[in-house]
Amino acid sequence: MHAPLVRHIYDALIHDHFEELVCQGLAAPGTASEYRAALRSCLCGEAVRPIPDEALMNGYVFEIGGHQSDGLSIEIPIFSEGGRSDAFMILRVKKDNAAQPTLYLYDILVP
Repeated sequence: MHAPLVRHIYDALIHDHFEELVCQGLAAPGTASEYRAALRSCLCGEAVRPIPDEALMNGYVFEIGGHQSDGLSIEIPIFSEGGRSDAFMILRVKKDNAAQPTLYLYDILVP
């Protein structure tokens, strides 16, 4: 259901289009600069590489209890020049299906 949007957000990471994500409401609450810095830090300066379809579809999904607007958190691995890295992009899914967008980039981190 969310796979095309997840792919769009991941592709924006590859092409360094963080401003676009923030302007479209596809990344929050950070700024484009904060997401860019987090990605560089997590990958130690390596470039983001395309994610295999299987890895995209096998992200980790967690229910968020007690959060007012978000119902799910999805962790998708980030691939770099050396293959799968330790970094993840954290996406949030809004409880209100009428809200646009329903999914957005929340954080980039190494757990």
